[in-house]
Amino acid sequence: MSSKKYAVNQLRVPSKTFLLGEYAALVGGPSLVLSHEPDFLFVAESEAGANRSSNEKAQKLEVHTESPAGRLIRRQPGQAEPLYFLDPHAGQGGFGRSTAEFLAFWLGSQTQSMGSQLEVTERDPLGRIRMDENMVKRLLADYRGPTVQPSGADLLAQVLGHVALVDPKRRLWESWSWQFESLDFAVFRTGLKVPTHDHLKELVYDSYSSLTQLARDGVSSFYDLRPQAFVESIKNYREELLRLRLEHGHTTEIVERLMSEKFVLAAKGCGSLGADVVLILVSRDTSDEVLKGVGRPLGLSLVARSRNLVSGAGVDESHVRHVKGD
Repeated sequence: MSSKKYAVNQLRVPSKTFLLGEYAALVGGPSLVLSHEPDFLFVAESEAGANRSSNEKAQKLEVHTESPAGRLIRRQPGQAEPLYFLDPHAGQGGFGRSTAEFLAFWLGSQTQSMGSQLEVTERDPLGRIRMDENMVKRLLADYRGPTVQPSGADLLAQVLGHVALVDPKRRLWESWSWQFESLDFAVFRTGLKVPTHDHLKELVYDSYSSLTQLARDGVSSFYDLRPQAFVESIKNYREELLRLRLEHGHTTEIVERLMSEKFVLAAKGCGSLGADVVLILVSRDTSDEVLKGVGRPLGLSLVARSRNLVSGAGVDESHVRHVKGD
């Protein structure tokens, strides 16, 4: 008896950075998460072998058995073809690699039931990209582990793309564009990395309720296009992270140095202890050369600005092929 199975030949998943709302997301608060270049690229094993010249840098993807991707593979054996992986961050970590790996296998395993376009998002009458609540529940149920419960905000953001609003209490999962005319952001890699899974085990969630209202204020100022209020929201949120001891000491030094620059309007670490990524808000006309110049003495590498925002994880119909099953 034959059965149908589909495999993803190529899948791109954007990098992600928390703009606002890390830790608040863990207690149901809202968050704004950026999906930006460079993309993680996943290539099916057969595709990698057939096109060695174009995929010569791809490496066989080995996932930890207790990672979200590893648990999914154990639960759904044979549902997705082994993958090769092109890491745009050259093994330096961060920017959502773990969630990208999970999405690659999850989307591959869902292709048969969801169609070749893998339509996990939809457009509302106003043209906004959103996720259906049932799809959100389905995705998070497969993602979360039996003990540590990550918010999944970064995972959903990598599906939604651009500037993702993840607000579970208000049942909002949608993608926005960056619409500030005078304001821009810059995302830097610090070179540090805090293992998120281990860090989550040490947290005291009851103390993070103060972050929820600050995040909601920031979301409102972003949605209402109030740039000065949004700058103040980023500053206030960072100060609360510092008060709650949710900022790595090295990040504190970096943020203080950055804030001494007149052109830097706000600065904060992003993600776990703000260790691996630092974000600043600047005037849109600030050049890359100026940003690189201020970052270089601090060991920072410029990764993305608003022009580097991209759509969520996706694969074209031409990248989905039919495989004979037993």
